[in-house]
Amino acid sequence: MTGETAAAGAAGPAETEEPAGAATGTEAAQRPAARPAWPPPRVVYLQNASDPIVWWSPRLAFHTPGWLRGPRGPGVSPSLHWYPLVTFWQVTADMADSASVPPGACHVYSTLDGASAWASIIPPPGWTSERTAALARQPAG
Repeated sequence: MTGETAAAGAAGPAETEEPAGAATGTEAAQRPAARPAWPPPRVVYLQNASDPIVWWSPRLAFHTPGWLRGPRGPGVSPSLHWYPLVTFWQVTADMADSASVPPGACHVYSTLDGASAWASIIPPPGWTSERTAALARQPAG
């Protein structure tokens, strides 16, 4: 997994061993559209390192999460440290405001993130990363 989702012991999908057919949204965006070495079933975890919703867990109250050990993912403040109960309430409060940030941070995912994830899981024949980028530039709606 990337630094964005390396989270041994954290809540959410990254808490368990990564399946052979899994990739993070960032890794999926960096993969060629069709990669035979990535066996089915293919799974992509789309999550931002700074997204409090994917990292929230009742365990935060009394256990240091993996995402606060070692290198921080993009957008996770190096000054954030785990304290019993305090970190739990900080992350809980952050969830209320996690959608009022630019795409690519907290709980706001960019169109490219979603397009890359889908193109990695089920790429149409002849699909390229350039076509994924072009798709991501299309207006939403």
